[in-house]
Amino acid sequence: MRLIKTLLIDNYDSYTYNLFQQIAVVNGVPPVVFRNDEISLQAIIALVNKGEVDNIVVSPGPGTPRREQDVGVSLDIVRDGVGAPVLGVCLGMQALAHANGAAIVCGPGPVHGRLSSVSHTGHRLFAGIPSGPGSGFKVVRYHSLVVNEATLPSHLAAIAWTCGGHQAVRPASSGKSSLPATMPDSRRGVVMALAHARLPLYGVQFHPESVATSYGDALLSNFRDMTAAHHGLLLPRELPVTAASGHSHQDRPQQNRATLDVRWTCLKGALGRDGDDQRIFQSLYGFNGGSDAFWLDSAATDRGRFSYMGGREGPLWRRITYKLPAGGAPSASNCGTVCIEDVSGRTSEVATQWWPYLEQLLRDFTCSCEGSDGRDKLPFDFWGGLVGYLGYELKAECGAPAPFRSTLPDAAFFLADRVIALDHRSGDVYLVVLLDPADAVSTASAVGWGRDRRDQILQILSQTKPLKSTPDSAAQNGSADHSASATAGHSCPLANGHTSHAAVEAGLEERRLSNGHAEACGHAPTPSKVEPFHLHRTCETYMADVQACKDALYAGESYELCLTTALSRRGTPRKALDLYKILRRVSPAPYAAFLSFGKDGPQVCCSSPERFLRGSRSGDLEARPIKGTASRCQDAAADTAAAAALAASEKDQAENLMIVDLLRNDLGRVCQVGSVHVPVLMEVESYAVHSLVSTVRGKRKPDTSIVQCLQATFPGGSMTGAPKLRSMEILDRLEKEARSIYSGSLGFIGFNNAFDLNIVIRTAILHGQQIRIGAGGAVVVQSETKAEYDEMRLKAFALMRAIGEWDGSTGPAAVDDRVAFVSGA
Repeated sequence: MRLIKTLLIDNYDSYTYNLFQQIAVVNGVPPVVFRNDEISLQAIIALVNKGEVDNIVVSPGPGTPRREQDVGVSLDIVRDGVGAPVLGVCLGMQALAHANGAAIVCGPGPVHGRLSSVSHTGHRLFAGIPSGPGSGFKVVRYHSLVVNEATLPSHLAAIAWTCGGHQAVRPASSGKSSLPATMPDSRRGVVMALAHARLPLYGVQFHPESVATSYGDALLSNFRDMTAAHHGLLLPRELPVTAASGHSHQDRPQQNRATLDVRWTCLKGALGRDGDDQRIFQSLYGFNGGSDAFWLDSAATDRGRFSYMGGREGPLWRRITYKLPAGGAPSASNCGTVCIEDVSGRTSEVATQWWPYLEQLLRDFTCSCEGSDGRDKLPFDFWGGLVGYLGYELKAECGAPAPFRSTLPDAAFFLADRVIALDHRSGDVYLVVLLDPADAVSTASAVGWGRDRRDQILQILSQTKPLKSTPDSAAQNGSADHSASATAGHSCPLANGHTSHAAVEAGLEERRLSNGHAEACGHAPTPSKVEPFHLHRTCETYMADVQACKDALYAGESYELCLTTALSRRGTPRKALDLYKILRRVSPAPYAAFLSFGKDGPQVCCSSPERFLRGSRSGDLEARPIKGTASRCQDAAADTAAAAALAASEKDQAENLMIVDLLRNDLGRVCQVGSVHVPVLMEVESYAVHSLVSTVRGKRKPDTSIVQCLQATFPGGSMTGAPKLRSMEILDRLEKEARSIYSGSLGFIGFNNAFDLNIVIRTAILHGQQIRIGAGGAVVVQSETKAEYDEMRLKAFALMRAIGEWDGSTGPAAVDDRVAFVSGA
């Protein structure tokens, strides 16, 4: 009596680890995983003969079984069998059919992320699973190619079919298609499952591991039981409990012994008026345009509770930037460069790769609160650590090709040992510091910083009139009757930073929103002639790229492609912080941010509504992908109708479902078996546009680090498509340039085992004489080329509107889409 052991062959798919998690739960033991070019047929047969493998599951994947490099050893496994039961999924089933002489052809239309009812013959693979329309057996399909049932050999039988079909979506003629013949009409629908007459070889065209497939666990349980019968094995009556349960101390990922202490002070109820958070940042960090400052800003405070801000302050402060090597893939012999500047201005460089450097940094710096109750008294996760961004091209160190290099750092972070945290729910303001408890100078510095910052914040929030002493003065608005009291948390040692009386006088014009209207505080900027933005690929080229994406989808190369471009203009810009203040008003978002990296570094004005990945101190992981967008309407009834139409859109649901399944896969690599789940599937959230948002959660394995979590999931699947690796290769060929900070991620990585990072969208990047905005959208087979172009422009509109106001005009910034922007011209 023992458990069934599975070998899972990965065809470089982005859903393989959903199968991994599902098999682990069903079998009671995780499968062994090899990619299709990592193990030979002889090695697989040896594992079966030794009893180390009882059955094999062949994963989905991009491409076609007619191309050897797409399937590798998978084709050999299903040709003659290996002495153990084999189940092929999607591409795996097509490989079974192709290896046995059947034709793989184009289906009536691609059905990526779409659901179908299925009928079956009652084969034992479907034991206990209902059959036919209305039975409740609905499956998710991700394929454009199908098995032509008329060409099946006598020893390979169809045992399941779709009930009815989706409306055929034919590819537009592009003159470049080399697609196989189209399946002839069939009264029984598209083949959904196959069984070999003599060998234990089976296949299903649908995805049993998708979150929206019904009876997926039942099907894999049947395959497990069939495997036991084949080998004459008895299964235990009860399988081991593999799912994570509870949040006990033992579940928490292991941490090194803390090297730093966390000390803090709380100003209870200090935030009393709209704009208090902006007044604090403007006054304390807005001088010199906010250079070397950060503001992780929950500007949509009804959806985001905490904001964090800080600058070039304590003795541990550093600015850390990383550049990938100029040519070729990063390796031990082809390293990138980490540049470090400390608070005194000293600089150094390290030849390394980013992820190992970050891993070591997080081992060197760890922190904890003093006393047994410190964890309970700080209601937020960021106690100090790293604040910054990961650029899209860091995918080069996550197993993906990255043929283009950004002119900006591929990663840039501040090591922040002084943080001001704002609780938008309670109005509390926390002053948090990291210090070396063995260093008396560090402790004394912390005490001075805490005292100074407390006094400055109370002064800022008590101002009754805006300060207008200079053109750079901060606009401090509010009433004099606001009160705030300081409550000590522990002994309140907090640090003497680089603050001065000038800090309270810093900033530029501030605009407030009063009764829904913009009220200028100070003089409006003088309108000046500025050049329009230009697309990096013209309207015509972008629409041609959309069609190229669709051609790839029809060919089975991808299920969904997140095509992007950029809009840029040159010219001496106004201060980036002024733009950000406008942007957070016209397009507030829960994962917004302002980052400014030194005098010559990039400045980031971000209004992102999308979380990439959050990790709590106890090891809980959460992603919140956005896929599906609709315009807002001024009329309330029309706006509600637009949101309802988005929620009901099959196209948008398919986009979202594909990315949800992708993120389940990515989290499945690093999460405890059985812990990955989807508590929220496709709900509408409304910001500058309506968006379809899902939530995916899991429990991090105790032996898995933050860096391993990020490597397994970066870049965010909502900005790539699925399968992720093949999709990024296709997008690189079309986009022909680095995305840089756009499509990457920004936020914090704390020294207390917690992190929270967004997806960098709805973002303006300022550097030198250039301002750049990224925009794009997911292309699926239902996409229309002009509609995709319009959606890309829609996603850039809030930024164009903010930049127009920043320029001093009455409308959005102009865009000329007829001539492409040429960098450096």
